[in-house]
Amino acid sequence: MAALISKLAISDWVKRGYDHVHNSEGKCPFCQQSLPVGFLHQLEEYFNETYENEMKELKKCVDQYMESYSILKTSIQDLLEKELPYIDKEKIYQQFELIRSKNEINLELIEQKQKEPSKGMTLVPVDEFVKNINLEIERVNQEIHGHNRLIGNRTLEEQLLKNQILRFIANENLHNHEKYVRKEFNIKNAITGIKDRITSKTSEKNRLISEVEGLEAQITSVIPSVNEMNRLLKAYNFTNFKFAHTQNQGNYRLVRSTGEDVNQTLSEGEKTFVTFLYFMHLLNGSNNRDLISENKVVVIDDPISSLDSNVLFIVSNLILKLIEDSRNNKNNVVQLFVLTHNVYFHKEVTFNKKRSKGVKLHDETFWIIRKVNNDVTAAQSYDTNPIKTSYELMWQELRSATQISSSTTVQNLIRRIIENYFKVFGNFSEDDILNKFDEEEKVVCKSLLSWANDGSHFASDDLYIEHPLDTNARYLNIFEKIFKVTNHHAHYNMMMGIEEENKIPQAQVS
Repeated sequence: MAALISKLAISDWVKRGYDHVHNSEGKCPFCQQSLPVGFLHQLEEYFNETYENEMKELKKCVDQYMESYSILKTSIQDLLEKELPYIDKEKIYQQFELIRSKNEINLELIEQKQKEPSKGMTLVPVDEFVKNINLEIERVNQEIHGHNRLIGNRTLEEQLLKNQILRFIANENLHNHEKYVRKEFNIKNAITGIKDRITSKTSEKNRLISEVEGLEAQITSVIPSVNEMNRLLKAYNFTNFKFAHTQNQGNYRLVRSTGEDVNQTLSEGEKTFVTFLYFMHLLNGSNNRDLISENKVVVIDDPISSLDSNVLFIVSNLILKLIEDSRNNKNNVVQLFVLTHNVYFHKEVTFNKKRSKGVKLHDETFWIIRKVNNDVTAAQSYDTNPIKTSYELMWQELRSATQISSSTTVQNLIRRIIENYFKVFGNFSEDDILNKFDEEEKVVCKSLLSWANDGSHFASDDLYIEHPLDTNARYLNIFEKIFKVTNHHAHYNMMMGIEEENKIPQAQVS
């Protein structure tokens, strides 16, 4: 029976039954069956010998644990109470607190083991915390050993310290040594070197001045300009004439492909083109060698007068090249003014793919110059390119004219817009437009067309004809309605720059 109890580790369970068997009247306290003969005797032998031996062994282990913990606790507390300047007491105290908390857990496990001896228990180890404390003690012992060694070799250590101090002072004052001991020698060498460089730079300066003077003398020759202008004419397939050298230095002449002199046969457009070409090349230099490298402010005023479309294209590209070179600091042009009446030329010369939605670049401005009356000319600046096509320009003028109540200007603009948009582009006749109105409004629309034509082709005699203040507003409303009845009202709003909720209020037409 003892072997079975030990194998199954049920001594606690059997012990509880054994404590009650004397009061069970010969029956098993667990299953209520009659106990076999000699069963109680076997139990008594087991608990009187095996069980008691195991309980003694358990008590011995518990006493051994309690003694070991007491020794460990006393050693750590003695370490914390001693005045040791090198030791990290905070670290040791933290490890000691962890050991004490683990000991509390182990005491609970031991108590459970004593109540249930057959139940397996594993105590929480504290060896890691003890190891950390031992490492701290070992570190302190090494520092103490180093200190004792230093004291034991005091004479040698003092000499080593003195040598280190002297070496440190020497390194810290090395710059001062060079400054005060070698100062005079270094200054003399520096003066000599500066004088030599001044002599060398002076010679280089004189050489460059001579070279610049020689180059300026070459630049004042017309030969490079003649060759470059002929290259441009050939590149653009312009074969009407070409430039040729003359025997007189500084002059050139114009000849046809046959070699015939063309001085007397040039058209006005060709004369303008020749003058412009020479002007463009003059920007790269000067007739006066002293002004070759001077900065320039250039004004180009409508250079395409009397020019055909082919030459206009050449002129536009040359100006675009001038603008690009000026932006990239490849010439001496610091500011450029271009004035024109030609919308197509304006479109060509202002083309720049870097300009987003027509917004001006940081280094350019756009202006429109208008003559308000005979004595006053006004210039208005714009943040975007104000001119894209002549048609858009008419709408822009109409918007401006409506703000200053100019009856004559409004009449002319209405006529031109109707002719361009409806008659030229849309193939609408006046009758087609009038038929879109009912009979009552048709009379008013006819009046608008007659009023616009009259104001466009004849000068109003204000002595006999009086324009009421609301004449423009009345006819502008009919002008807008023409776009409505022809299903082009969205175009009107777009060109007038108004939103749907900001439309001009309709006025009563009588």
